[in-house]
Amino acid sequence: MTRPNNPAVRITFYKRHLKLLGASQHGKSSMATALLEIILHTHDPNYVQVALLDHEDKASRLFANSPHIAKVRLGEREVRLHARSYEQALLHLEYLAQLIDYRYYNLSEEEIEQQPLIVVYLEEFIDLKDYFKQRIETVEKDEKEQAKRDYARLIFCIKKIARRGLKVLVQLLMCAQVDYRDEDLQEALVNVTSGMSFCLRVSAAQAAGFYQTELLQRNAKEDKVGQAVAEMPDCKDLILSPDYDLRARLMALEKARRQQDTVRDGPMDARLSPTPEIGREQQMASARVAAADEEQPANASPTEKATRDPLTNAQKWVLKVWNETGKRTHREIGAYLRSHHVDMSDSKVYSVMIELEERKLIVRQKKGLEAIEATV
Repeated sequence: MTRPNNPAVRITFYKRHLKLLGASQHGKSSMATALLEIILHTHDPNYVQVALLDHEDKASRLFANSPHIAKVRLGEREVRLHARSYEQALLHLEYLAQLIDYRYYNLSEEEIEQQPLIVVYLEEFIDLKDYFKQRIETVEKDEKEQAKRDYARLIFCIKKIARRGLKVLVQLLMCAQVDYRDEDLQEALVNVTSGMSFCLRVSAAQAAGFYQTELLQRNAKEDKVGQAVAEMPDCKDLILSPDYDLRARLMALEKARRQQDTVRDGPMDARLSPTPEIGREQQMASARVAAADEEQPANASPTEKATRDPLTNAQKWVLKVWNETGKRTHREIGAYLRSHHVDMSDSKVYSVMIELEERKLIVRQKKGLEAIEATV
């Protein structure tokens, strides 16, 4: 924005942690999402992949079906690194920390360079940190030790990615409101030297590692949505981010999904009929559950109301197979559904199972980590 004719700027993200900080509603998440879309549209998944750690489950939904989502293999099980809750974000950070160790200790420099670069999109990481930190004080006495361990694991994983990730092609794309100066994270995040500041107070931006004082002052004074101070090796200037209406894109995605569920899927009973292995007693139990879901007391808690929200067709199918067949993995359930003419991919089944687990309608078994490696 300080150059004649305001030229576009080319930036490099290879082996570079990026931080995007700024006040709410000033374009920070839109910039991060625009960067992700640009990266995924211009790079082959054999070379660049992403881990979407978005406990808000908003911006990352735009890329939920992308072939670029990184995977790790846990024994015979394969996990896509797309976290949609606080707990999943922590779990996937642990997977990434172990992936870093695997590459660092088991691969040669030449082999590392042949691995896909993994961009770790970490949305509102200060909110993520605060969530696990406050749990130490709010949970019951017998859960405090576990809460302390969870918080320690979170800080450890972020530190490991920040310190060692670039050496093995794992890098951060971090978003947060205001400044993140924190004793627990300060040491690790000193490694995140490149970034953009969206309308931060000068003192807050400086505390977060930005040092272009004159540009920071101008940016804070002008207070424009989408305008930021970029401090990267390629560009140290005031920039205007791409016109990327994140809210409109998410609304369009939701509308498209509703239409798809209505037009393509049709009524559940017409697509998946009971099989001989499903007994009358089980069918009646499912009917009782469905009837109970329709009753929502006026004084129900937010958690209870969320649990009783109407299920989508996809959720109904997966829950039906889960309850009535004894099948527990997303591959087993996906194969069963397709054999009954319900067109759902394994990745779709996996994401639906996560949704059902978050609503406490199913409890997936957590297997121990036997082996972990990147899969292309």
